[in-house]
Amino acid sequence: MELQHDPFDRAMNRWAKMDQPELLDAYTRYVAQLKAILTPQELATYAGMYQRDHREPIEQGAATQVLPAEEAIRTKLTTSPAVFALYQQFIDLLATKHWLDRTFER
Repeated sequence: MELQHDPFDRAMNRWAKMDQPELLDAYTRYVAQLKAILTPQELATYAGMYQRDHREPIEQGAATQVLPAEEAIRTKLTTSPAVFALYQQFIDLLATKHWLDRTFER
């Protein structure tokens, strides 16, 4: 995945422009852990999954078919305590700022 096309890096750039250093730091650490665990191909697949899943409310997303490669990535990430802890820290920060959209929460 090329840097200029990396949705995670684009998101970090958006957080930097919002002058939210705590959120930027939490997200940067989360993405660094993702990049340490996933291959570039898995990271690209995960980015697509994340974007798709967060465009669909829960009721619609439940009908979306998950491919075996996507299930393997989800398993890899959900069994990583480091990824979970960093993701949860980022989500908690969003919640404290009331920026968390519960419509897409799973």
